[in-house]
Amino acid sequence: MFHRTFRYGWWRAGFATVAAAAALAGACASKTQTSGETHFVECDSDADCASLGADYSCQEKECQVRSQTDAGTGGTPGAGGSPGAGSTQSGGAGGGSDCSPGCVPSYGYPVVSGGCVDVEKKEIIGCYCEGSPLATNLCQARKSDGTAWVTNATTLADPTAFEDCALPPIELHACEFSSCAPPPPSWCNRDDTCKSLGCGSFEYDLNGCKRPECTGDADCSTTDRCVYVTCRNSGSCAYAGDGTCQCGGPASCVAGRFCNSTTDYGPRGEWTALEFISASGPCPTPGGCTSTWRLTPDGKVAISKEGTPSTATLDATALGSIRALIDGPEFRRDLRDGLQCDQPPTDISWQVKLELPTETLQRDATGCLTTGPDGNIARQVFDYFKNF
Repeated sequence: MFHRTFRYGWWRAGFATVAAAAALAGACASKTQTSGETHFVECDSDADCASLGADYSCQEKECQVRSQTDAGTGGTPGAGGSPGAGSTQSGGAGGGSDCSPGCVPSYGYPVVSGGCVDVEKKEIIGCYCEGSPLATNLCQARKSDGTAWVTNATTLADPTAFEDCALPPIELHACEFSSCAPPPPSWCNRDDTCKSLGCGSFEYDLNGCKRPECTGDADCSTTDRCVYVTCRNSGSCAYAGDGTCQCGGPASCVAGRFCNSTTDYGPRGEWTALEFISASGPCPTPGGCTSTWRLTPDGKVAISKEGTPSTATLDATALGSIRALIDGPEFRRDLRDGLQCDQPPTDISWQVKLELPTETLQRDATGCLTTGPDGNIARQVFDYFKNF
């Protein structure tokens, strides 16, 4: 079932194009709120929401889906199919369908203006039989009213009622996310999307909105910083023929950067120096038992081992890895809030210091660098210096 659901090559060979998604974000950029948890399209009147489609109005200075009073009831509810395994929607609108043994009713989901899929107004339009070939193009236009629907049914209850259609050149998303700038790559509802993609993460906020992408802190609000993420999401989510929310995409790990709160992940600013300082004692010679390793962004390392100076240069790969750790979610936060280290020895001490344009973060890292725990962030960074 899984590979059949995504037969269109992660939703464009079907319906997703990253360029079009960027175009949507650009269309809304002039009135986009980019700080805090949720990224909504701001408005002063309904006209500011026109790019999202007729289903949106200006409510409390934000473009939101019109209320049922304004938008209509959307038809008379009917019986829905039996829920499948995993994240599913229950119930549904419209008529039913008689399915063969081993098959389940399959939904169609209307696509409205703005590229959103109204999953709340789904209708049973056929059947889904595991292992059977899909009977239709992903996009089906209903002849009676010209509306576009997406479906992964293997058979249609009335094949003469629909004809193939072309989806809009944009990455589809559930209408619940239309006020996000940008929305997540999912036309499952919010609950199912959050179960699959993880809301409240580096990439998606608590409401499922995708956090703004960035190349540096200047791309973020003044209360956010550009956080490096080792593996960004590379997949999309949609409802399969049996009504379950399925997600998938390329298996490759691709790094990304997203604006996240400095409250959660430490202060912003380009770092100017990173320094590790080791001291042991008692020492017979003042300063003779102290060693330092000081790295600058050009990869140069100034070293002093018990009073003997030297220099070294990190290769581009090692420097890039250190930059990723410094700009990642943990290092700055833990230097500000405190490193979580095991009990340190008493005859040696280690300090780690990060210099930023407006402040210097410094913490005792003795336990982290000598005893543990394994994989702690201070040890990950210092491992690139251990050969010097």
